[in-house]
Amino acid sequence: MKHKIGNKPKVIKRILTDFCEEYQDAQEIFDISKIETDEFSRAMHSLKGVSGNISLREIYELSKKIYETQELQIKKELMPKLIELLKETVRNLRIQLDLLYSKTSLKEYSKEYALEYLQEISEDIKHFRAFPQGKIAFLEEILALHVEKKIIKELSSSLLGYKYKKADKMIHDIYILLAD
Repeated sequence: MKHKIGNKPKVIKRILTDFCEEYQDAQEIFDISKIETDEFSRAMHSLKGVSGNISLREIYELSKKIYETQELQIKKELMPKLIELLKETVRNLRIQLDLLYSKTSLKEYSKEYALEYLQEISEDIKHFRAFPQGKIAFLEEILALHVEKKIIKELSSSLLGYKYKKADKMIHDIYILLAD
């Protein structure tokens, strides 16, 4: 599947930002109680189209399957996976957009912001979510002014190596350090 959004940074940014805004409330858009309505069908058709255009393959395949099937039970079984996938994709796209297009310098990442982001990472660990390189790079950037480089690299290595118990302990320790 080839994406159809071109290679102009401003256009890509706008399209991906619009996608994030449109689907940030996936749970509400794809309310399972409305699964048999035309509104739900239109929303699924729209998701199928946009995800195909921007090469979100997994979302495209899943939304296509839900849109095309006539089996209500199959739709109901696939919806939780699609909603979780949308939430994760929106979260990761926002991180990537922040990294690529943010005007924020390292000096602007406050301890409070670092603490909030550490909480988000901790939640991801609790749900055994994988950490894309971009999310880890953003974590390193946020912590750079507040934590020793050696500790940051060790944390990154733990996250990339799926050593979540160790990473969770390190995040807890960093959180205590920053909260003082």
